[in-house]
Amino acid sequence: MSRNEWKLTFERRLFKARKSSRFSRPRYDGSFVRRARPGSRWAHEHTSAALLQRIVDDYGLLGGVFGRYGLTSDDVHHVQELIFGAVGEAPDGWEWRGRGGPSKAFLYEIVANHRNGIDVDKFDYFARDCYHLNIPISFDCERLIMHARAIRDRDGVSTIAYAEKEVWNVYELFRTRFNLHKRAYQHRVVHAVERMLCDALLLAEPFLRLPGTGGARVPLSRAMEDLTAYTGLTDAVFDVIAYAAADDDRSEPGAGKAGAPRPSRETVNRASSPIGWSPPPRSCGGPRAGSSTRTSARSSSRRRPRPTSPRGPRRTSCATSSRSRLRPSESVSKHRRTSTNSRSTTA
Repeated sequence: MSRNEWKLTFERRLFKARKSSRFSRPRYDGSFVRRARPGSRWAHEHTSAALLQRIVDDYGLLGGVFGRYGLTSDDVHHVQELIFGAVGEAPDGWEWRGRGGPSKAFLYEIVANHRNGIDVDKFDYFARDCYHLNIPISFDCERLIMHARAIRDRDGVSTIAYAEKEVWNVYELFRTRFNLHKRAYQHRVVHAVERMLCDALLLAEPFLRLPGTGGARVPLSRAMEDLTAYTGLTDAVFDVIAYAAADDDRSEPGAGKAGAPRPSRETVNRASSPIGWSPPPRSCGGPRAGSSTRTSARSSSRRRPRPTSPRGPRRTSCATSSRSRLRPSESVSKHRRTSTNSRSTTA
């Protein structure tokens, strides 16, 4: 296989791997919003651009820091377009202005690269997720950035390219992405937990409201339309749902009567934890947490006796030997007598 044929095969495999495994979107806009509002084209990039505009307006950055560097509202609009990455990813009704024509097209490949998938967004969450998941990361993003250049392709459109010697570093980037999807993002347990969390949000949608602008009460599925409510939408919403469910159980007519079922501590802990619940660790040598002493005694009586070694009974350990049972003063005096006898024998 020649050098050009190998490069063509590598590019085809790279393109196939990129198409076969999609990026895992957050569960809010990836599952919940789509199920609560079918047909919605909203994505979290749209709200990110809106938050940028609100920060600029609330803090007066155009007349302050941005003004000192000659930045105008057109520059803010351009940054918002960089977040989208392409015309088709912009929200409905967005005025796409662009900048510089084909000669500046490489700017839209820095944050969200829809051409080959290599952008700084992946550099960021690859390093963060690998750190928290304790997964080794094998590619060097700083070296890849150092060897990046803006060139023109066959159609005369500028694009970001990398040195040929960095082909292995690019391969390691996509291999790290595959590991994250295989071991974390697309794991079966992760999918199961995300499905349960999405079901909890759907059940709480008709009742739970978030505080919005001017004291408005905003539903969960429309929090992106009110930035005040959206900034308060954190993982704590699952704790709110768990507490509300516990209050509903206590407010039932038969909750306070004798013999009425009450949630156990394990049920409350399981409901209040957004990522699941695990029982307390088993103590060394003791019965398993939650099991009775009778069960442990019955299980211990059924254990088969350990076979005796042909050499005789096993010697006692250091914790039960006669030397360890001596008092500190006795052990010191015994050591002194032994050392004195050895000296007299030597003399």
